[in-house]
Amino acid sequence: MNEQTRPLDPQTIADRVGAGMFAEDSATQGLGMSVDAMGPGYARLSMTVRADMLNGFKICHGGFITTLADSAFAFACNSANQLTVAAAIAVDFLAPAQEGDRLTAEAHELSLSGRTGVYGGFQAWVNRAGRFRSLGDGQVDFSAIFSKFAQHGFQGWAVLEWECCIKDSEQGAREGAIFIRDHIIQVAARAFDDFAAGGADLAANRRMLGIR
Repeated sequence: MNEQTRPLDPQTIADRVGAGMFAEDSATQGLGMSVDAMGPGYARLSMTVRADMLNGFKICHGGFITTLADSAFAFACNSANQLTVAAAIAVDFLAPAQEGDRLTAEAHELSLSGRTGVYGGFQAWVNRAGRFRSLGDGQVDFSAIFSKFAQHGFQGWAVLEWECCIKDSEQGAREGAIFIRDHIIQVAARAFDDFAAGGADLAANRRMLGIR
């Protein structure tokens, strides 16, 4: 077997597919995208937001962002040199993109079965939407939760599940213990309007009525 007949490794195939697709992809080229990385079931493309990509709010039109994601998907799903097209795409817009921003889209092969595959992109934990799950970030009304505990006579433990990809876990545990302590409601021994159980001050009553 010589060099010409030896099977190509998956990375070499992906690289050649990326170069060949890009040469024929007028849309990707026209939007100024670049293919920054290729691999088996993987592609990373980037694009700079231009003035002609802005919508009426002067932020990048979502269609251009979606096109970048779609192009990344196209390069990833064809990386094995098997002709593939998209059946559907879903994009979540997490933050606005401004003119001059360099946007990056990564597509990863998550599942491949027969003629159907699932590809997706993801951010590092520190950049993901919803990563701010530390205490007091406004996502959960803890005061209302502890009020319900008191209202319904909950007798169990109050355990707080805490997550943050930035903060040290021991610091989070310390803050969580204080947080729970400060939110626990000491239930009254009697109803707030149970005046009869409060007893009577006869002297005070006589003074209020002007009786000596």
